[in-house]
Amino acid sequence: EIVCMPDPDVPAKIQGDPSRLRQILTNLIGNAIKFTQEGEVVLNVSRQQGTEEHSEIPEAGLTITLLFTISDTGVGIPEDKINTLFSKFSQVDTSTTRKFGGTGLGLAISKDLAAMMGGEVGCESVDGQGSKFWFTACFVTQKPGATPIMVLPGDLQNKHILMVDDNDTNRIILKSQLKAWGARVEDVSGGHNALEILSKVYARGDKFDMAILDMHMPEMDGEELGVTIRNHNLFSNIPLVMLTSLGQPGDSKTFEELGFDAYLNKPVRQSELFDTLVAVLNSSENNRSKRPIITRHRAREMKRYQAVLPKLQGHVLVAEDNLVNQKVALGVLNKLGLTADIAHNGVEALQAVQNKTYDLVLMDLQMPEMDGLSATREIRRLEEKNAGIPIIAMTAAAMHQDKDKCLEAGMDDYISKPVNSYALGQVLVRWLRQESKLNKPEIEADYNPKGSQIEHQESETQAIFNSPKPVFDRKALMEKVCHYDDDFATEILTIYVESAGPKLESLKEFLSKDNIVQATRNAHSIRGNAGNCRCMAVAETAQQMEKAGRSGNIEEMKLLLPKLQRQHELALVEIRRYLNTEA
Repeated sequence: EIVCMPDPDVPAKIQGDPSRLRQILTNLIGNAIKFTQEGEVVLNVSRQQGTEEHSEIPEAGLTITLLFTISDTGVGIPEDKINTLFSKFSQVDTSTTRKFGGTGLGLAISKDLAAMMGGEVGCESVDGQGSKFWFTACFVTQKPGATPIMVLPGDLQNKHILMVDDNDTNRIILKSQLKAWGARVEDVSGGHNALEILSKVYARGDKFDMAILDMHMPEMDGEELGVTIRNHNLFSNIPLVMLTSLGQPGDSKTFEELGFDAYLNKPVRQSELFDTLVAVLNSSENNRSKRPIITRHRAREMKRYQAVLPKLQGHVLVAEDNLVNQKVALGVLNKLGLTADIAHNGVEALQAVQNKTYDLVLMDLQMPEMDGLSATREIRRLEEKNAGIPIIAMTAAAMHQDKDKCLEAGMDDYISKPVNSYALGQVLVRWLRQESKLNKPEIEADYNPKGSQIEHQESETQAIFNSPKPVFDRKALMEKVCHYDDDFATEILTIYVESAGPKLESLKEFLSKDNIVQATRNAHSIRGNAGNCRCMAVAETAQQMEKAGRSGNIEEMKLLLPKLQRQHELALVEIRRYLNTEA
């Protein structure tokens, strides 16, 4: 285990030298890991009492000294060698058969760097029983009142949390953090003890708001404990958070299938832990099965969305036949706290709104069996039951004439493809806020600083397709669609890899049979998929083929096919490199 343990009273914002501090920590923690085969390495940070004084720096607060302690359960150091540790080119083991190499400069450099920051270093050790290296450094705090003091929200206040971990140090640290956030904590060292205390608490009519489980425990590990809890009739609904120090690719998907609500790798940053726990508690218990597992990326993005977009409540229908588009829309909805159902065409959408109440409908325009415009007209015909339900158009054709068609059919707003997740979030906020329902805005309203929403969407789409076309623009995918959520990006790209080949084969078959209607529809679908995954060279060529098809020029579509195939192959190479899978 590697454990980080800053005391709660250590100030969060200080002025100092991050490069020097990072170098010392790297040297000392690196050494501890090197010489510790089992057990733990623990970093503790605390204020050194009695060292605070007024700073001479203008607009600053106090000068404080922080004490950093790195403890391990490693091989230890003989007492007669401790005094030579911080000398240059000095090593405890000077034999030619020593197990670990090195220059003998790391500790000497750490001593010099600590001195530059007004501190000193030291070591305590017992041979064979581990070591404790420490150093101090001086920092300057912010002047009182210079910036607003962050007040933690009351999300965890009085929440009853069960913590299960066989490592004593981990439990001490986590318990301290949770109590500092106002939670009521009960901690146990193993799975059997956890089941025992769960039974007692629920039997007396009390409950736990959450359980935090360590993965690697003897006798019963966190996975087995989680499955046992989920299958228990008394406390099966308790939110579960998995912590593990040995994370592997695919773990989040595995734990999601097992019924966990969140998954984090240790050591966990306090901010990440707090954001994740809050995100779990804010998720509706009744809709847990419809929500993806919360990772540190997803928790961070949920927090960011909540900072710039109000938290929403509601149930949304997504009428969309394209799997990638479905995944993008669902990802944005989940980040905003919304639940959703999927309709694969206009017929299913019409049936859905008659059988269930929705707060909003996202409607693709081009779908099989019944398109989005026809479905919207039918929904509006049922106005008595569906009065006022906002219907938002989603289409890859961002033109003013499409806006008129949407208005005529009874739609309320418009989002263009490829979808920018933040732009979609803005539209959802616009229509799901209570004041919007009371004072229904018009689609022409100028609520974007640079122009109307339609004009903004159209200009953004034109910019995407008129700019130089990368084979796979990973940066744009992460910024515009996934907001740096690697798990979300992996889900979308995996679907794309699995579906792009068959769609291309269908396009080739329809072209060989001179079926221009179906070939054009396939080109449109390929364009949408590639655009959402930011494979823009593929999207551009597919757009040209779609345009040619709508003009009745099937020969031009056939001429463009080899170019589309080549760009598709290049895009797959780049995507598989990102996914770290073989072709």
